[in-house]
Amino acid sequence: MSDAFKALRELEWLKKAHPVPRSSHTYTFNQNKKKVLEADRIEGISSIHTWFGAGPAWELIEEVIGLGAYGKTLTVLRPIIPEQDEVDEEEQEFERDLIESWTPRFHK
Repeated sequence: MSDAFKALRELEWLKKAHPVPRSSHTYTFNQNKKKVLEADRIEGISSIHTWFGAGPAWELIEEVIGLGAYGKTLTVLRPIIPEQDEVDEEEQEFERDLIESWTPRFHK
């Protein structure tokens, strides 16, 4: 999980045995083992709520890649951060806290 996702306090790491959400592109992709074996790729829009059940109402780009003979898939989740005027007050507060936490402080 990237630092950006870790900064969202209400999210928890997805564990190795964590079930893939049924409404995700990864779940649909995994239903066709041929796609996995042929190292096919798909991309679609998902949400933080679909994958984590919490967090801001941001959409995600969900990239799914079959890993061939390994028989597994790799899923990459990238947030689509909304324009400032689309962000509600809670998300604005989160962004202010995040900026504040990354602002360097120097001792005199």
